[in-house]
Amino acid sequence: MISEPVMRKLIARLSLLPFFPAQTEAKVEISEVVEEFAEADEQVDWLGRRMLALYKEWPGPRELRACFCSRYKPKDGFSICSAVYAKQGGIPSERPAEGLLLGPRLLPGQQRDKVTTQDPVYALAIAKAAEVMTMPPLSRRRQRFSKELAGFLEGATPRPASEPTPQLITQADIDRAVEELRERKAHRELEGGHD
Repeated sequence: MISEPVMRKLIARLSLLPFFPAQTEAKVEISEVVEEFAEADEQVDWLGRRMLALYKEWPGPRELRACFCSRYKPKDGFSICSAVYAKQGGIPSERPAEGLLLGPRLLPGQQRDKVTTQDPVYALAIAKAAEVMTMPPLSRRRQRFSKELAGFLEGATPRPASEPTPQLITQADIDRAVEELRERKAHRELEGGHD
C-alpha cells in the first residue's frame, strides 16, 4: 500500500508538467492507476522524479505506467513500453553514458569502478564495454594468435608416411560394391556353388 503523503507528493510533482489535469477527480483517478501497478513508497517517489526528468509535458497515464515499467515489474503484471520513446528504442537509461565507452584507456592492472544496475541489458553493455576497453590492440592480438598457432603446430606430431590416408566412401562406391557382389553371387550360382 502506498502512503498518502508519498502519493500526494507524486501528484504534486506531476502537476509541474504542463497539461497535467487540474480536476480533483482526474488526480484521484491517476492515484488509483498508480496503486494498480506500484507497491512501495520508494517506487512511487522514484516515479515522480523520473517523470519530471523524462517528460516536458504530461504524457498521460499510459506513459506513466511505461515509465514505471522501465525500472520495476508492475504488481498487476501489465507491462507496457513507451510510445513517446519508441523511436529511441525505449525510455533512456537513468545512468549517463558519457565516459563509459569514451573514457580513458585502462593501464594493465587498473580496474574501472564497478557499476551496478538492475537493468540486465545495461549491465551487459557495461561489461562488454569494459571488456573491449581492456583488450590489447588488434596487432598485438594477431601476434599472440600467431605465436599460439605456431606453438600448436610445432607440438603436433606428423602422421607416419606408412599410414594410408583415409578415403571417403561415396554412394557410387557403395553402388559399385553391391553390383560386384551381385555379379559374384550370380556367377557362383551358375557354376553350381552355394553360399
